Amino acid sequence: MRAISAIDVALWDLLGQHTGQPIYNLLGGEPTVWPKLAEMCAAIKSMDDHSTVVLATNGSRTARYWRDISTNLDQIIVSVHVSQIDIRQLNEGFKEMVLAGSHVNVSILGDINHWDKAVSDLLWMEQHGWAHYLTLKP
Repeated sequence: MRAISAIDVALWDLLGQHTGQPIYNLLGGEPTVWPKLAEMCAAIKSMDDHSTVVLATNGSRTARYWRDISTNLDQIIVSVHVSQIDIRQLNEGFKEMVLAGSHVNVSILGDINHWDKAVSDLLWMEQHGWAHYLTLKP
């Protein structure tokens, strides 16, 4: 197990050296703000037929962004707080993700102060065919 961990760390280090980024930039925060994300995802996908790219994001980019990057993503986990989203804008991005063949899972985090908006957003998405992608987390 230690050998695998050492290889894992070495690979992250190589990626950081190749991209000129410290490893902590690659491992945390909103990944879509990193300018070379699409390039990195494409490189990972080109390594072999078994490479899988999973991205955890707040989904706040444009539909065009998701159209351009989603072809190199196998799964997209979108986690948003209900008070910080425009569900209709996210909907356009979701369409692009799904059309590109990415598996999408959306968690909407609600709280008592924004419960009505959370329910309203969930109902809107359900009416537009997205119910099977959604989870509401209190």
